[in-house]
Amino acid sequence: MTVPVEILTVDARGLPRENFRKLIAGYERLVDEGCVVVIGPMIADNSETLAPYVNRAGVPVLLWTGTTRAAGEYVFTVGER
Repeated sequence: MTVPVEILTVDARGLPRENFRKLIAGYERLVDEGCVVVIGPMIADNSETLAPYVNRAGVPVLLWTGTTRAAGEYVFTVGER
């Protein structure tokens, strides 16, 4: 059985060039679109900011940051805990 996969991209640049509001709005847009997983953010400060929203929405994120402070049931990272 083949399951179709669609990759969506959203302009959700947060820190350091923009602010967290765009980051959160981008994540919420992906959730509203029905995404089942989000890859990113890739910057530790953004990951830490977004984690509470992710845990509330229940749509997991895969982070490629070294922070251990972005934690939760739906937050997955390469950083060790």
